[in-house]
Amino acid sequence: HFVRCHEGILLSSQRLADKIQDTIEQFVLGDNKYRLILCGHSLGAGAASLVALILRSRLPELTRIENNDLMQVYAFAPPPVLDHDAALAASSYCTTIVNNADIIPRSSLANLLVFLEFLRSIHTKLIEKGMNPTGPLTSAAFIKKMLKGTNGDLLMTAEEVRDAMDAAHDKIELRNPDHLYPPGKVLLAYKPWEIEICEEEDDEERGNTEEKHRDEISDYVMIKNPYHPFKIIRTNGTATALRVFEFDGSNMFTNHVTSSYYEILGLDYSY
Repeated sequence: HFVRCHEGILLSSQRLADKIQDTIEQFVLGDNKYRLILCGHSLGAGAASLVALILRSRLPELTRIENNDLMQVYAFAPPPVLDHDAALAASSYCTTIVNNADIIPRSSLANLLVFLEFLRSIHTKLIEKGMNPTGPLTSAAFIKKMLKGTNGDLLMTAEEVRDAMDAAHDKIELRNPDHLYPPGKVLLAYKPWEIEICEEEDDEERGNTEEKHRDEISDYVMIKNPYHPFKIIRTNGTATALRVFEFDGSNMFTNHVTSSYYEILGLDYSY
């Protein structure tokens, strides 16, 4: 099986694997039986997952079931680095952690194509409503609509948005060899909107709001998380939640910084 992966990160990972391979053979596969943990954030997370893949291809002993715990990867916010089959196959040795709307694990060609398909649906709706800004009248209608801001009617209902997004996903082939995904099993941490809205309310009101919260995503397993107010779901890099850009204001960028991942782990971050 040939693996498709991120070329730039692969080149760096090959150099790193060359440097540590002798050490791995001596201390991990030798009589000492040390465990190896590869860990990184962002590009470092992508490199860690590909280093593990390279070492497993060079050292077959690491792929044996009885040796599965000898090398594990913890990748915090990696970019999409592996094709569909390779990303899923990495679940035995790689755990990816994604924070909420973090854009880096979602920065793939596949997601760009999904976004463009969704824009086509918006364009079609503008044409239907006579607001496609191609002439004086339609441009005036479009500007008038924009000036209403949040006081105007929605261009698309919530159901229409969901249908358009589903249609966009259906048009993009999951197993296209040019489409890459975050590796291994994925722990997606998020803060429910209801909790964010009521953060300034008292504890009693906050608790009531949490009880009303229900998740509607289907391709995941919920994991109990002691670090309030985050919830964590276990899924993989092909999950619907990761196959779309989340335009959540500045959160799509700030959710990627190291301090935000410390927060998920319940740790204090200091420079």
